[in-house]
Amino acid sequence: MKRLRYIFILGLCLSPLHAYEFEGGIQTGMGRTVILSQPTATQFLTCPGAAFESDRFLFESGWQRRFELKDLDEVYFAAAYRHHAWTGAIGFSQLGRSNYYTEKVIRAAGAYRFRDYSLAAIFSGKIVEIEGFSRLRAGSAGIATGWHRGLYHLGVAIDNINRPKLAEHLESENVTYDIFAEIAHPGSFAVTGRATFEKNEEPRLSLGQRFRLPGGHALFWGIAQNPLTYGGGLNAAFRRMSLAYAVNYHPVLGFTHNISFNFAAGRTK
Repeated sequence: MKRLRYIFILGLCLSPLHAYEFEGGIQTGMGRTVILSQPTATQFLTCPGAAFESDRFLFESGWQRRFELKDLDEVYFAAAYRHHAWTGAIGFSQLGRSNYYTEKVIRAAGAYRFRDYSLAAIFSGKIVEIEGFSRLRAGSAGIATGWHRGLYHLGVAIDNINRPKLAEHLESENVTYDIFAEIAHPGSFAVTGRATFEKNEEPRLSLGQRFRLPGGHALFWGIAQNPLTYGGGLNAAFRRMSLAYAVNYHPVLGFTHNISFNFAAGRTK
């Protein structure tokens, strides 16, 4: 029974719905939404239209267990740095540790910000190894933009513009269109939203919220549709470092757990 469940989940991982993006960190508990005003490194890679202060360095690493199956454990790290108007970020993740299935993703982004606006390019690569098959490779390209003014933040990302495919006999992956939004009150709370659109697929809508606690700590929660999932978690801050635990529940596949470590240096709001 467990083997059948594992094969079913692999089918989900290999489907065109599985984008070339990092899904770890607090995004796991916030319905895959992004905090555009103060992103972590993985959130910036998800939407390079997000913004953070000049001369600031972000680093994030984490571990995720999908659907409580150790064969689907994922480890990842990401780093981002902004100097004046330019921001660069890179990250790497590996899903799976068994002989059945391993997926490696490397993702990089470069962004330029002018006043309230930003424009970015995204480049991703994926290597998939499946027992009994040759190694599969593909590369993806995308663009993103962002707008930030006061409490309001908006980001748009268009990924898989080149419609990559892992193998000749597989279908090309869909172009994905993501719209991110946030209303943030500094030092208090942030409400986040996300809408994902693909050809021949129903829209996927998400809503999240983060509450700031005394001492820089935070609670967060999220809900996503298609499929319907629920999540939440806690972020504990220690000066320049923070440790977050996030959990997501799928009614059929079960729980996904994520633990992430963040480090930031440089200017802060």
